[in-house]
Amino acid sequence: MVDEITDHGPILNPIPATVLDPFLGAGTTALVADRLDRDCVGIELNADYAAMAERRVRNEAGMFAAVAIEEEKDAIQVRQPSEAQ
Repeated sequence: MVDEITDHGPILNPIPATVLDPFLGAGTTALVADRLDRDCVGIELNADYAAMAERRVRNEAGMFAAVAIEEEKDAIQVRQPSEAQ
């Protein structure tokens, strides 16, 4: 999956993937996954951290990130625009 080879090495295409973070915390993993064009499923039991992660992802991931919250499980999912519903 090499696009081209440069003086600094090959330029690789990203591999589509979904990142699972069972201890989401403030949502840093979800933000990095979004920047790498990957989906992220994060689980956070602490409602305060879940709310913080939701705010961070909504504010920092850009207008094309889709955030889905499952209140019962305090799970946050970040999906790429092509998969957003």
